[in-house]
This record gives sequence, structure tokens and C-alpha cells, in this order.
Amino acid sequence: MGIEVLTDKAEASSRIQELLSGGAKRPTFVYLDCIGLGWPIRAALALSGEEYDDIRISLTAWLGVGPADLAAGKAVPPDAAKLATPNCHLPLFCDGDVCIQQSTVILRYLGKKYGLWCKTDSDELHAEQVLAHVYDSLFHYTGIFQHNQLFVYGPKPSEYHAKQVAAFNRKPDGSFYKNMMVLQRYLESNPAKSGYMAGPSLTVVDLAAASVATFWYKAWNPQSFSESFPLLEEYIQRIGAIPEIVDVNRKRCPHTWLHGEWAFGGYCERFHQSDGHKDLLTSL
Repeated sequence: MGIEVLTDKAEASSRIQELLSGGAKRPTFVYLDCIGLGWPIRAALALSGEEYDDIRISLTAWLGVGPADLAAGKAVPPDAAKLATPNCHLPLFCDGDVCIQQSTVILRYLGKKYGLWCKTDSDELHAEQVLAHVYDSLFHYTGIFQHNQLFVYGPKPSEYHAKQVAAFNRKPDGSFYKNMMVLQRYLESNPAKSGYMAGPSLTVVDLAAASVATFWYKAWNPQSFSESFPLLEEYIQRIGAIPEIVDVNRKRCPHTWLHGEWAFGGYCERFHQSDGHKDLLTSL
């Protein structure tokens, strides 16, 4: 696997255009230099055993502005690297003649290509429900990370952020508890009773579910997660013990969340690290 980190806007735009023009010599995944939506896709590629290129674009290169610029009210420039992709977003995955976006679409493609998808119609219907819930759970995060507030609303006082976090963690009706309760129900209700989310064996749905449960939810409140959702805790530990996943977490993971110039103020404050909380992986 070749990892390429791009920190220049023009270079990132050029590389994306090259890929969209058929320049991928082998499977190529393009995403930001963080876990975000990228972890389950990187994990699926690791499980495939196929060599691939992993292009990681810094957030400043992607937006064309840094955090200080955004805080000062500067708009994302019209020639930002993000505008180089068809839907102005990442991730992007190219494989021969195939160039696709949207993380769940990429996961389905990889699942079907590498035998990590459901074998029956009924299992597939269950899998699609889980994927939809997992994706919905991501966007209950709006306002929790302070950079989301900065992008959407502009600078907000710390009291605003504290209220958002309190509402997220409120028991039993905050998004933390509601979304993980539903995810645990999906795990329990898999007709195959296999200990996986859908069907009798591991699929890309498990990678998506484990990623959100671990990096997006458990990270906020590890003790409460483990105590409130013991089946999910056992589940993510089992997924995390798969040798290829261990390799992804220990050797191939980028920074968990924002880092470098973006790791200021409250961005990484929740995890008490200023470098993007890379050590978070070892504690989850």
C-alpha cells in the first residue's frame, strides 16, 4: 500500500483530476488525513489483501483556507480542491474504469468485489437498514465538534459548545444513547444470530458500524458506552481483534480527528491531546 499525504491545494486538485481522467494504476482511495468516514473503507481494502494507494489530503489543502481564515470570516475559495470532485466532497475511490463517491456506495462496491457483502436478499435488506442508521448517526454529531460550528455558524462561545455536548450525552434521550441503543438492537435482531450485523459472517456493514460505535460514539464516553451497551462493546472488541484490522489501527491509521493547525481551542480538548489524539486508538 502506498500512502501519499497532500498538503498543497493545487497538488491535491491536480491529483484528483488525474484520477478522474483514468490515471489510477491500481485501486486508489482519496480522503482527508483523518479517520472520519475513511476507516471502514481502509479496513475493507486491508481485508481484501489487494494493494492499493491511499491518498490523504490535509483539511487546509482541501478547503483552501486554514482555521484562522475561517474564524476571521474568510470564505472557501472557488478553486478549492474540494470543488475538483464531482460532488465537491470526499471520499473518492477509483478502480480501473470505476470512479465513485459516497462512503456507503464505496463500501457496497468493495463488499461485493471482495466477498464482504450479504448472500441473500433478506440479509441485504437488514444490512441496508444498518447502513442507513450508521450514516444517520454521523450527522447527529453536528455541533458536537467545534469545527462543525465554525464551518456552519461561525465562532460560537464555549457555553454553546458545552450545551451541545450535554444534549448529546443526555441519558436516555440524547443522541449518544438513542443511536447506540438502536445499533445494539440491530445487532441482536440479525436473523442469523451470528454476532455480526447482517448475515452469518463479517461484511462491510460491520466495518461501518464498528467505526461509528468506536471512533464517533465510544470515544466521547468510554465507560458509559461499555456499561450501557455490553453487546456493542464485545462486538467492537471482536472486530478490532481481526489481524488485518489490528494492522490498520496500529500501522496505517492517520490521525483520529483534527490535528496540526486545526487542533486548537476545543477541537481536541475532549480527548486532552493537541495532536489529533492518535493515542485514542490504544484506549478504545
